[in-house]
Amino acid sequence: VRVENFRVIKEFGSRFRYRLLISFRSDKQTPDFRGRFQLAISYLNAGKVFQLMLPDRQESGIDYQLEIKSILRREGVFELPAGAVLQGAEVRVLQGDTLKSKRLAQL
Repeated sequence: VRVENFRVIKEFGSRFRYRLLISFRSDKQTPDFRGRFQLAISYLNAGKVFQLMLPDRQESGIDYQLEIKSILRREGVFELPAGAVLQGAEVRVLQGDTLKSKRLAQL
């Protein structure tokens, strides 16, 4: 499984949209990939660096589940606190607790 493309685009204010393209090369033993993805977003607010993890503990994480046969596109939005400046974003593809792929965002 590979993250082919990951972009983060500012919409308005402190709201951002992410777009993600994940590919999977199947074989006879594993016809599809089942796992989840996670976003790690770092931002600067009041002179300090913070990190936001999505899904967080309050979210169910259903929107972050993956089932891929060949190619999967996902997009969504996240919001930072008012006045925060986005520093970077990384997507991680996990199967159980095993990291399978990761990629830094194009900002």
